[in-house]
Amino acid sequence: MDSERLLRIIRGELVETTGCTDPGAIVLAVAVAAQALGRTPGDVEVVLSPEVYKNAVSVGIPGTGRRGAEQAAALGVEMAEYADDGLAIMNRVTPEKVAASLTHLEQGGVRVGYAGDCPDKLYIQARVRAGAEEALAVIQGDYDAVSRLERNGRELPLTRVVSAAPETLAETFDIEEALDALECIPLDELEFLLRAAEMNKAAASDLKDLRFGGALARMTAGLAGRHACAALGKLYTGAAVEARMCGLVRPITAIAGSGNIGIIALLGVLGAGEGLEASREELIRALAVSTVVTITVKRILTRMTNVCGCTVAGASGVAAGTVSLLGGSRARMDEAIQAVLGAFSGVVCDGAKESCAYKASATAGSAIEYAFFAVGDGVAIPQGMGVVGSTLAQTLANLGKLNEQGMREVGSCILEIIRTNQKERRP
Repeated sequence: MDSERLLRIIRGELVETTGCTDPGAIVLAVAVAAQALGRTPGDVEVVLSPEVYKNAVSVGIPGTGRRGAEQAAALGVEMAEYADDGLAIMNRVTPEKVAASLTHLEQGGVRVGYAGDCPDKLYIQARVRAGAEEALAVIQGDYDAVSRLERNGRELPLTRVVSAAPETLAETFDIEEALDALECIPLDELEFLLRAAEMNKAAASDLKDLRFGGALARMTAGLAGRHACAALGKLYTGAAVEARMCGLVRPITAIAGSGNIGIIALLGVLGAGEGLEASREELIRALAVSTVVTITVKRILTRMTNVCGCTVAGASGVAAGTVSLLGGSRARMDEAIQAVLGAFSGVVCDGAKESCAYKASATAGSAIEYAFFAVGDGVAIPQGMGVVGSTLAQTLANLGKLNEQGMREVGSCILEIIRTNQKERRP
């Protein structure tokens, strides 16, 4: 793989976003449609793929103190002027916008549902109306990729620039080749990864608002050595994910279409680096290793998965990045990644909500420990054990098979559970 091309892919896979990506994309889709309409709509109808619905139905919406896809759609009505901000649109939320969105909900003009026959697992269709006027926006394939825009049945030109070209999003590549190419990229061209990690760490900084994060902080106090590495990785990751899932207004850098994956891939390594007192150069290189491995694994899974992307893609990156910090070889890196995949490949995605913080922190801490096991203790999962194949490439192929074939029924089962939970929560 060419190093310049790899750098373009890395940059394309990093996106700033506020709040959970799925409801953020709903806000964006409605805002784009309302902007095309040219006036405030009184009627909003949103159709989601089951996978997007699952991730939007329970999660907090930044700045609103509320949850769910309906709130996101109602907020999008008021955000038309910021449609060009992409996934950073949630940075523009104000109390006035929230109050206006609640009026739309109270008037019953907002409807959100899902359809099993959507053309893509990542699919959002927003149709807005005002009198006889109507506009339609479709996001498909990636969270900021507007694939169709209409006004009164007439197709409009697409002017939005998406985070990555469709052909590069569909492309998968070999980890070893990608890591070889990464070694040819000068460190100064990768410094943006350290800034991205610092942005994500800032999301974890206000612990007074975070119950789980606060508990992790108390548990971390006083630890040293390798224990501090794992503990800091767990703290930063868990606190930042909790802040994002409960709806605090905290901008973060997403990787491979997922804010939580961006959090774990960057903050797991940042925590390990701080525990090891790594140099700036060592930390930048380790963050780059983590990012490349994360992107590679996530592309095997695709954007929307039944397997939890954080626990396999993000944590695989953390394991590889920590091995880099420890000065371990490529073979030790493979072993640490294999350990993550062997331990966590069966963890399912059951939607976006606070429990994601528990998953992310647990796997970040474990990934750091597995790196220490591989480099310092010579401990690894034997080849040919369950999902773990004879090579890392085979294990990744097994993971893709598990996600696409083995977990086919998981998505519908989880959706049924979520719908039952929603009904039981209603007064």
